[in-house]
Amino acid sequence: MLAATNNRTPRRRSAMEKRFLELGANLVERDGWWQPETFTSPGAEVEAVHRGAGLFDLSPLTKLDVRATDPSAAWEMIFSGEEAPAGDQVRRATLCGRPVLSARLNPESIFLTAPPGEGPAMEAAIREATSGACVGVTDVTSGFSVVELAGPSAALIVKKLSPVAPPADDGLAVQAGVAGVHAIIYRVDGTPDGAETPLLAYRFHVSRDLGLYFWEVLEDAGREFGLTPYGTEARSRLFPNGFPG
Repeated sequence: MLAATNNRTPRRRSAMEKRFLELGANLVERDGWWQPETFTSPGAEVEAVHRGAGLFDLSPLTKLDVRATDPSAAWEMIFSGEEAPAGDQVRRATLCGRPVLSARLNPESIFLTAPPGEGPAMEAAIREATSGACVGVTDVTSGFSVVELAGPSAALIVKKLSPVAPPADDGLAVQAGVAGVHAIIYRVDGTPDGAETPLLAYRFHVSRDLGLYFWEVLEDAGREFGLTPYGTEARSRLFPNGFPG
C-alpha cells in the first residue's frame, strides 16, 4: 500500500513496484521515490538476511556516466588528490560533500553512484571541474535499476545464474551476464548494528527495462536459501553506514 502524502510533486517509481505490492510491501515516500519500508517486519527481515539472503531495491541511487579520453586525468580534476579506480575496483570518494562509489567500466568510462537526488548538483560540479577538457557526463539515474543482494548465501545464488564469479572481495567490481542480463556488479559489504563482521552484499546495476525480470530471477534462484525482500527499515539496521541510509 502507498502511504498518503499531501505533496503534489510526482514521486518516482521503481521498475519493481508491481512486484513489491504483490509481496505486501508498505510503500512510503523517501528521497522523492516510493520505496518499500517493510514487507513483513524489520526484525524478521533482518533475521532472514543474516540466515540466508535478502533483496533490496537501490534504484533511487544517483547514477552518472563520465566519459573521457583520459579518465585518470578527468578523475584528478573531479576528485583532486584521490586515486582513480582501477578496472576491478570500487573506489570511495566525496563529491559535493556526499559519498560516491565509482568503477571503471572500460578504458574511457567511469560509472558513479551516489545518494538519491544528487544528480543535478554532481553533474554541474563535474562539468565545472572539467571545463575545457574532453569530458562528458550524463545523469543515467532513470536508465538503471539497482538491486542489492545481501547475506551469507548471496554468492551461491549468483553462481547459479552466471558463469562469471562475482567479486571475491569488498570493494571490487565486475561486469557479467547474470541470467542473460548484462550487469555491473559492485561488492559493497557492510557491518550491521551490533555485529563485528561485515555482511556480504552485491549491487547489480541493470537496464531499467529488465529490472523487474532481474528481481524475479533472483527471487527464484534464492528461494532454496530462504531469500526474502527487505525494506528501508531493515536496511538501516543491516547497513547503518551505507548510503542511501
